[in-house]
Amino acid sequence: MLYDSDIILADEPTGSLDRKNKEIVMRLLKKLQKENKTILMVSHDDESLEYCSRVVCL
Repeated sequence: MLYDSDIILADEPTGSLDRKNKEIVMRLLKKLQKENKTILMVSHDDESLEYCSRVVCL
């Protein structure tokens, strides 16, 4: 992350990553959430759901 922000917008953050790097990114986002950051993520990746505390389907 380049800047310290309270809200992080993540548009398909794992879209073109292999499994290993996908897990690294998702763990980073989860860590940021535990540091009281708000993560708004858009994804088509169902595996990412296990890292989310709230899911809204459109």
